[in-house]
Formats: sequence, structure tokens, C-alpha cells
Amino acid sequence: MTTLPGGTTIRESRTGREAGPAEAERVLLVKMVLIGGVTGVLSGLLGVGGGFVLIPLLTAAQVPIREAVGTSLLYVVFVAAMGAWSHVRQGTVDWVLAATVAGGAIPMAPLGSLAASHLPAPLLEVTFGGLAFAACAGLFLRRKPRRGGRPEGLPRRRARAYIVWRRRRYAGTEHVFPVDALRGVLLGGGIGFISGLVGLGGGWLLTPFLALVMGVPVPVAVGTSLVAILAPALAGTLAHYHLGNLDPGQAVPLVLAGVAGAPAGAWAVLRVPERHVKRALVGLLMLGGAYMLLRGLTALGR
Repeated sequence: MTTLPGGTTIRESRTGREAGPAEAERVLLVKMVLIGGVTGVLSGLLGVGGGFVLIPLLTAAQVPIREAVGTSLLYVVFVAAMGAWSHVRQGTVDWVLAATVAGGAIPMAPLGSLAASHLPAPLLEVTFGGLAFAACAGLFLRRKPRRGGRPEGLPRRRARAYIVWRRRRYAGTEHVFPVDALRGVLLGGGIGFISGLVGLGGGWLLTPFLALVMGVPVPVAVGTSLVAILAPALAGTLAHYHLGNLDPGQAVPLVLAGVAGAPAGAWAVLRVPERHVKRALVGLLMLGGAYMLLRGLTALGR
């Protein structure tokens, strides 16, 4: 610290130079690249856009919650697209399932974004934390579908016209599972609204719920989730941009690092045991949820 005539002080770096705005911007750039890259790998591995990790990290870096929400959605659009492409190539995407979920999510995401602009920031943070813990509970309650045939407890004949049986082959094994179009649209609508409300692509909830509610194998749930969240994330991004909650320039290093990391996560999803993927998702949900819940409750208690 150096004192100038008149009492003005300036900070000096360890090399003796002033630690001005340029140095602060470089530090921020490094943080954004690290955050974006790690989140991108997790996106491809867990079938999430990465917002449930990104938002707590951005808020910890002193980014206001509404700006973090808008930046997160823009990040989700690009990173989920890269991860989805990798999953398409390895056969872990079901297009019928993705279409039913996206059909419900697309019209609801802008409504969630509009609600977010009128709700207090601490309430959004508490909502984020509560949803994270709800997703954890869903993962623990999920039944594992049977490989190579129809899941147990379901009729052998299709009883309803909106239920279709799908087949996906990956990693040398054929998997057969039901797709309930009505349930998929309702699930997509709820997740689309949440996506716009808390700035997430919705994959962090969609992935476990596809496996829990619809009996989809985990790798297919991961890949399909990334495809399904693209459209609502884009809709939510445009809504936040028009509401003034998004600075595209600030998101560039995040997006570039995330796009680079997403294919690595998608490659790993067929090579990492399912139980480890589940534990990683639960751990991240709990950490992110606890941070945001504590932050929101603290602000509401003031």
C-alpha cells in the first residue's frame, strides 16, 4: 500500500505494479474459465445444463442473482448443445421422449422468467435451494429399470395410446423402456417454468425425474435431458435479455470453457458406473442447494 500526497492510497501487486481494473479483469477471466470448464464437464456427465452449479459459483463471485440467472441460461444453451451432440453420436438420446418434454417446457419457460423479474432475489435463492433438495430426494427414491426388457410392474400390452415403448442400444446392450407422452408434457411444463424462474436449463431436475417418474435408463435420461432443455433454455435466455438481466459479453469465457468441457463429460457417462454418477449429482445438488438456501434465508431474516 502506497500513500500519495494528500492522503490518497493505491494498492500494489507483489511485483510492485498497481492492482488496477485490468488486473481485476484478468483474475475474473481466470475464474470464469475455471468455472465454465468444470461446469461443462459436469454438464455432459450428468445431463444438466450446469446452472445449478454455475449460479452458486457466480453469486459467490459477487454477481447479482438476477444477472447470474440470465448468464446461466445463456451458458446452458451453448453447453447443453455441445453435450447433446456428443450423446446423439453415442446413441443415448431418445427423440420421442425429448419432443414430449420440450413440448411442455417451451411455453412455460418465458412465464417463469417473467415471474422471476417480479420476485425478491432472496426468495429466488430459497426456491433454488428447496428444489435442489427435492431433486436429491427423487434420486434416492428412483427405481432402477430392468435391462433388456420391459420394466417390472408395467403391463405387457400398451393400455393407453399415449404410451409407446422405445429401444436404445448403447455400450453393447439393448434397453427397452416406456415413454408416457402425457406425463412427459406435464413434467416438461413444470420444469420449463422452474427453468425460467431460477435460471436453470432444468436438466438437474429432469434427469433424475426421467429415471424416477418415467423409468428411463440413466444414460438415456442424461442424453435426452440435454436435448430437451435446449429450447426452454433459449426461450428463457431471450426473456431475461429483454428484461435486462443478461450481459452476453460477461458470459463469453464461461461459454467457451463449457463448450470445451462438455464432450469430455458425455464420453465419460458410459464409462463411469451409474452409482458414481448418482453420488456426484446428489453431492453437487446438496452443496449448491445448501449454499443458496442459506444465502436466501439469511437475507430474508435481515
